Parts: sequence; structure tokens; C-alpha cells
Amino acid sequence: MKALAAALVAALLVLLGWLARPAHPGTTLHAGNLTVTIADPHPGLTDVALALTGPGATGAFIEVQAVMPLMGYATPEVAATAAGAGHYTVAGVPLVTAGPWELRVRVTGRDVLTWPFQVTG
Repeated sequence: MKALAAALVAALLVLLGWLARPAHPGTTLHAGNLTVTIADPHPGLTDVALALTGPGATGAFIEVQAVMPLMGYATPEVAATAAGAGHYTVAGVPLVTAGPWELRVRVTGRDVLTWPFQVTG
């Protein structure tokens, strides 16, 4: 019974610590006519917003992949969803751990753009 009570207290403390975690500053990355925003880079499923300007901004096919070279982690490439007027979103990019990551973005007919960013726990 004591072990169960201790486990419940420990679980509650972990939950309260997670709920009280500080807000992440977010990351905005730029290259040419592409802006990528990760509002809350944290371990787990993380959303990515993209804004493309200039010719081909609407109707572009964009894929995003997160890579952690130090650990050999790489997510599958995920297709972005058009949100109108050159804006795109990718919901739930799985960042499995805190640490240095790279975001690789492929826009149809262009080179893959890669940016480093930090995920904090």
C-alpha cells in the first residue's frame, strides 16, 4: 500500500512539474523566401508553421523532416498542409528527445534547406 501511495505521489509531482514547465521561446528560421516557425520546440509532437513568399508561394509541395545527427534520429518526411496565401503547417513532428536537432525542408523543385535548432526538455 505504501509503495502504491509513493508511486501516486511521484506521478503527481511529475505531472505538476510538466504543467509548470516554462514556456519555450520558440524558433524562427529564415532562408530566402521561406520562413519556418517552431512555436514550442519540445520533446514530443511539435507543430511547424511555414510561410513561403514570391513566385510559387501557393500550391507548393513542401516536406519537413527533423533529424538529430548526434543520435542518428530522423523522422519520416511529412508533407505540409496548405493553410492559404503561402502559409503551410505540419502538425505533430515527433521530436523524441531534448538536444540539438536539424529541420530539413524540401520545397518542390528546390534544394533541401537545413537549419539547426535546439529542443529543450
